[in-house]
Amino acid sequence: MSHSAEALPRLPPSQSEAPLLLTKPVSALLREGGDARLALDPKTKRDRYGTAAVPRPALRFGSCTASTVTVRGYLAAERFRRKLLADAARMGLHATLAAATAFVEQEILRFYAVENLAHCVLAPSGTDAIGLGTRLLAAALGQPLAKVIMMAEEETGRLVPQAVHAAAAPANLHHIPLRSPDGMPREPDKVAEDCADHIGPGSGPVLLHLIDCSKTGLTAPLPKDAAALQASFAGLEVMVDACQARLSAAALQDYLARGWLVALTGSKFFGGPPFSGALLIPKARRFRLGPRAPANPGLLCRWAAALAEMGHFQAIPQAAFASKLHGLKNTLHRYAASHSSIVLLPTFKREGDTGNWGQTIFTLALRHPLHPERFLQNDQLHVIYRAMGKDGLGRQNHAFPACEIGQPVMAGAVPALRIAFGATLESEADLLVCLEKLVWARDRIVEAPSRRSAFVQ
Repeated sequence: MSHSAEALPRLPPSQSEAPLLLTKPVSALLREGGDARLALDPKTKRDRYGTAAVPRPALRFGSCTASTVTVRGYLAAERFRRKLLADAARMGLHATLAAATAFVEQEILRFYAVENLAHCVLAPSGTDAIGLGTRLLAAALGQPLAKVIMMAEEETGRLVPQAVHAAAAPANLHHIPLRSPDGMPREPDKVAEDCADHIGPGSGPVLLHLIDCSKTGLTAPLPKDAAALQASFAGLEVMVDACQARLSAAALQDYLARGWLVALTGSKFFGGPPFSGALLIPKARRFRLGPRAPANPGLLCRWAAALAEMGHFQAIPQAAFASKLHGLKNTLHRYAASHSSIVLLPTFKREGDTGNWGQTIFTLALRHPLHPERFLQNDQLHVIYRAMGKDGLGRQNHAFPACEIGQPVMAGAVPALRIAFGATLESEADLLVCLEKLVWARDRIVEAPSRRSAFVQ
């Protein structure tokens, strides 16, 4: 079965090009084949997510946004680059990249035990995977989509609505709010009712985007509700945005068995370097898929790093992981309960997935130090977010390490930051350090500009 072409240039099978691409340092390759968001700031040597091109000492609580590559992932990517270089010298660059792409795609399927259920297509990012899936579904219908029902814009990737709009034109996009203005999650039944109202009877082909773990940890509509909607409305297609990869193999298998396309990444929960996406296509579906260029070396190296993290996670006893995660959650809740400056916004417990570990993304609003009745605003949270990623900051004789946390988001109308627990768990002591730095940074935000110049740069 051939796969659909993604918008990547076809590389000629010239052996002379292999040194040009594959003798670059792996730190450079990990930054290629994506978009401008992977570019490093010349001063900080980090991208706009705060991640570096090489491993660095940092406490990792930002997997809901992105994580700096680990030593384990970096070494795996370097081994993969060397193999690509050796194979390209023997069989040519194009054949080498095609074979490597097929290998990585098969490894992703094997990890989730869905080799018999799905085909896998690599994509430069989760956004690209969602765009590709939307195009495939729109083309398969034989007539233009009338509507696309998406969850709240602020709960998904920033560029996802744009990618979906481009892929589904001229369909109208409708966004379903997942939180009320005060940041509280809406009842799942209300979300499902809104979806039904927007779908409407006899409106033509409609695509419903189910988001399995949003930026703030929500799943909507619930899978059982999406299945009920599909049974009630003829012509309704469902696609799953699971780019956070915070779902079990059983949940993924269920989605694919229902015939739903699923977008994934290796760069969120698993902590691989940013920009490693994949689209899983149920084998039961019949899409017209044309030839495509093999994935670029940068994407392949990022997935090699992600697969190393996935393999490491798979080797951890689930009971041990669950126990450590439980301790981290309790520590976070106890700290927030004893610090009025932090307000944890709730989420709904995921239903019907026994292989899931419950909530792993925690959304935090910060009260203003001088006006505790108000929350800090988005621009102030961005200053704190950047400060958290810097090392050497802190009180006198006590410098905090760099702490990677989730970027600022809007939870309803409430600006918030996020703490995420991924496949590689830090200790409870490290979490306390991160939270202490967060409170310190919050207090510092109100200082005079002359005193916080180093803090905000």
